[in-house]
Amino acid sequence: MSHTLSFFGRLPYDIRAIVYQYLEPDQSPPFSPNDANMGFLLSCRQAKQELSELAVQTVEDLVADFNNTAPRGAEINMRSGALRCIAVNVPFSALFGSSKKGKMKRSWRQEVFASLHPLFAQYFEVVRIHITHGLSEFDTQQSLELDTLYDRGHFEVDMHNLLRDISYMIQHVNSDRQRNTDLFPTTYVKARRICLSWNLRTDVTSGDSPIIMNGKLHQAKPTRCNPTAFDDHDYNTMSAVTLDTLSQHDDNNIDLSSSKQPIFYHLHDSQRLVGEMCLQHNSRWRVSETRYYNGVLNGQETLAEYISSYELGRRPRKGLNGVTPEEYEKAEIEVQQVLWAT
Repeated sequence: MSHTLSFFGRLPYDIRAIVYQYLEPDQSPPFSPNDANMGFLLSCRQAKQELSELAVQTVEDLVADFNNTAPRGAEINMRSGALRCIAVNVPFSALFGSSKKGKMKRSWRQEVFASLHPLFAQYFEVVRIHITHGLSEFDTQQSLELDTLYDRGHFEVDMHNLLRDISYMIQHVNSDRQRNTDLFPTTYVKARRICLSWNLRTDVTSGDSPIIMNGKLHQAKPTRCNPTAFDDHDYNTMSAVTLDTLSQHDDNNIDLSSSKQPIFYHLHDSQRLVGEMCLQHNSRWRVSETRYYNGVLNGQETLAEYISSYELGRRPRKGLNGVTPEEYEKAEIEVQQVLWAT
């Protein structure tokens, strides 16, 4: 005697996996009393497992390809089971260093930059590029001078320029694909947040106390010229948005996922030896908005808020930690004056 499957019994595996996630352990699928539920539950469980295994295998293959083809010294450091965030260690010697009037300026080597693009083209939540003290196949005589406030401030300027290069790449790849050169691959950038981080301290170990970092978060202001200002709300409503909406979280962490505008933030410790800079857009870099990213990087037409963190890669918290706004701004002005005077 043939048995006719119910509607839920005919659902494809990916839909079954979603349904299964919403079933409590003591609940049964919405079948009629005479239906057999065990087969449906088992197929849902199997579908969920297969999808998870496929995702893990896909990311593992991507990591293996990167580590096999990337310049020596650059490698992916990935926590087990972490599929949404990926971190790449890049030695500072893998960056191109050029000296002009006695001042060292660092930029991306084309082969290093090109090797990172396949990671940017995936649907990761975060791609983190961590600059290390390590050596690479491009080892040169350039040294990382960090003795003076000028050296450390200038290093931060270099990091900002590296992130700006990524912003330009997003603009060229996602908006101007027809005019791309070999310098920029042609696959869309889809990673939601792209970060640069560094820990250049040499007198501590990883087991030491947390690092206190302070900084600012900039969010593009909704304007009549910015299409994102009209998503789901009218202009008058969106023009009243402040960064308070990003900070509505019980543990005082900032919910970066709630913003529809491009975001840039920069954190650093008091010695300016540890820090991170991140550029994010929840739309995954819509073509119509790429021209606004450099403005956010420069803090132009943005809403700004003080933030802090105690570990690289952590979601920033609202407010400064251990310093007042006046003390923070005084230190920032001091660095700017040193850079301009040298």
